[in-house]
Amino acid sequence: MAIARCTEHPPKGRTRNYVGSVEPFGYPETAIICGSRHCSNPGLIWLEAHEKRNYDSGQRIMESFVSSAMKFRVQ
Repeated sequence: MAIARCTEHPPKGRTRNYVGSVEPFGYPETAIICGSRHCSNPGLIWLEAHEKRNYDSGQRIMESFVSSAMKFRVQ
C-alpha cells in the first residue's frame, strides 16, 4: 500500500518494499502531509512495485494508504 512521507523521512520499509515516489497532485502545495510523527512537510506518495508498474502504465488515481478509506491523484 502506498504511504505518504516527505523527502526528509522516506519510508524504511520494515514490512513493505517501496521502490519509488511520485508527487501528489499540486505538489508541493498539496493536502498530502508526511505521515512521520511530528512532521508537517508536504508528502510524496511512496509506491510498492505493483503500484509503480500501474503508475508507469498511466494510472494516476491511486488507492488509499492502508485502507480503502480514500483515493488520491498523482502527477
